Amino acid sequence: LGLGPEDELGGVMAQWMEWNLDGHWRAADGTDYAGRLAEIRVPVMGLAGAGDRIESPPDASRALIQLMGSSDRTFEV
Repeated sequence: LGLGPEDELGGVMAQWMEWNLDGHWRAADGTDYAGRLAEIRVPVMGLAGAGDRIESPPDASRALIQLMGSSDRTFEV
């Protein structure tokens, strides 16, 4: 895709695209990653780049942090 210094493996990009299209973040074996985020209890700090519109835009990054079960969550753009 030319988004960074390395070419990503086709399988990795296919999984990423599937997550974006169907709205579910699951492993090939069916593990629900988003569902497991609620188990995180340690402090979490999320960072996002204000100009990122492709990989992890701030709104998407913020939503991911909100899925985590930690009561100590910080998010900065």
